[in-house]
Amino acid sequence: MPRVTVLIPPRRRSLVITGWHTSRRVSSTGRLSGGRPSLGSVPDPVSPPTERPTNPDTDRADVPPRGWVRRLGLDCWRHRGLTAASVGASTLGVGLESVGPLLVAVAVDRAVRGSTAGLEPIVAGIVALALVKFAMAFLRRYLGGRLSLSVQHDLRRRVFGSISRLDGPRQDALRTGQVVSRANSDLQQVQGLLGMVPYSVGTVAQVVVSVVIMAWLSPVLTVVALITLPVALAFTMVMRRRLFPATWSAQQRAAEVAQGVEETVTGVRVVKGFGQEERETARLATVAGQLYGDRLRAARLTARLTPTLAALPTLGQLVVFALGG
Repeated sequence: MPRVTVLIPPRRRSLVITGWHTSRRVSSTGRLSGGRPSLGSVPDPVSPPTERPTNPDTDRADVPPRGWVRRLGLDCWRHRGLTAASVGASTLGVGLESVGPLLVAVAVDRAVRGSTAGLEPIVAGIVALALVKFAMAFLRRYLGGRLSLSVQHDLRRRVFGSISRLDGPRQDALRTGQVVSRANSDLQQVQGLLGMVPYSVGTVAQVVVSVVIMAWLSPVLTVVALITLPVALAFTMVMRRRLFPATWSAQQRAAEVAQGVEETVTGVRVVKGFGQEERETARLATVAGQLYGDRLRAARLTARLTPTLAALPTLGQLVVFALGG
């Protein structure tokens, strides 16, 4: 015989009659309405209905999802003081490296002409410039390190908070090795990337200052020297298409190794009880070998990229020397 439940919601003049195969609503006028049973159609007689929290950044259809660069920039901007100080110190310190050769050139030109008058201010300027560069380099590395570590700490706390908010079934569905690997190796790479951001910004400032100085000295040689920039950019984009899948696969293998170790250690009694030590050892050796192969492939691609990018500026200097004398 089907079970019948009568629910009387508060502040509503209607009866909800639900059973195994029927769901009918009896209103105050005596009319029946309803259809197939549905959990969403039965109101809660005790607690008021809850609404799903909305997120204006993700629920709006006209707003595109944020990229990782923008999200990382917002995380850095939460530490405004460190961000501004590290970028400013790097821009000033690295940008001043383009001024030093001008002072040396003036001193050499005067010495070649046989006049040593006025070298004291130039030497004092070079010494002062070196001291400023030393101070800015110290601030860049110290403040950049603090910024990267602070953002890494925030991201790690956010990962822990996201996992803690999951319910039991979703936490059981997580792969522990993936979580541990991402929370360590991936965040370590983010920390290394942020540590290089101030120096990269300073390098851009140095390039701008150098181009302005070279254009003032010789526009033709400036164009010749800048030919290597698009070549380096094109080569980097081509290598990126090969290097990114290799590094991503290596990270995935590292997570699988961590997952295998965690599962074996957690279930060591089961493994030893069923005599599966050799099987687990062979499985871990296979995954570790795949990780070794993926990292070796990434290292081989990096070995092609780094020396080529280091040799292109030297090649540009040789062409400038050949044309300019």
